[in-house]
Amino acid sequence: MKLVCLSDTHEQGRKIDVPYGDVLIHCGDLTYGGKSPAVVNELEWLVSLPHRWKLFIAGNHDFLFEQQPHEVKAILNHYKGDLIYLEETGMEIDGVKFWGSPYQPEFLGWAFNRKRGKELASYWAKIPDHVDVLITHAPPFGFGDTNGDIYDKRFGDQDLLDRVLKVRPKYHVYGHAHGGYGQYEFNGIKFINCASCNERYEPVNPPVVIDYDVNIS
Repeated sequence: MKLVCLSDTHEQGRKIDVPYGDVLIHCGDLTYGGKSPAVVNELEWLVSLPHRWKLFIAGNHDFLFEQQPHEVKAILNHYKGDLIYLEETGMEIDGVKFWGSPYQPEFLGWAFNRKRGKELASYWAKIPDHVDVLITHAPPFGFGDTNGDIYDKRFGDQDLLDRVLKVRPKYHVYGHAHGGYGQYEFNGIKFINCASCNERYEPVNPPVVIDYDVNIS
């Protein structure tokens, strides 16, 4: 099974060369401001891609998903069967278990912000004990969680990392930290920051392709 992962496209998805695969995974921030027309435009882009399965979550820029869930539901009903939106939900494809969550540590007034500590950890606690591919917008602490020359301080979440190390998915894919794009490995888990845009919101990072061996699930 070929997984194609990207994130933080910020209304520039059509500028990105997206390779073919079985499952497309978008880790949030489809939009920049989260308005309804932008959301529809980016969902149309996702639908236009040829992948059989298209999984996505929201990110901190995707305000509509948190503020107007009923409107989002109506929009998604239009694409029923073409797009799968995960918000603390999961699904299984050919024996591979996926789970998605849009939350991240509180920062200014963005969407899906929650306070570090007990509040945010309560969301991570909902991640199932058995998941193969974990999809979050937030990075875990220590793995691709900086914005480089603009913001060097790590802003990944320690409680998320603790939960990941307990659950032990084969892959944890995320974005949010544009400068942290890259692949990392620790304790047998592959951490992948697949943010498409750099710190200047230029879509310069290619999607990350994972050749997932379904025989080891």
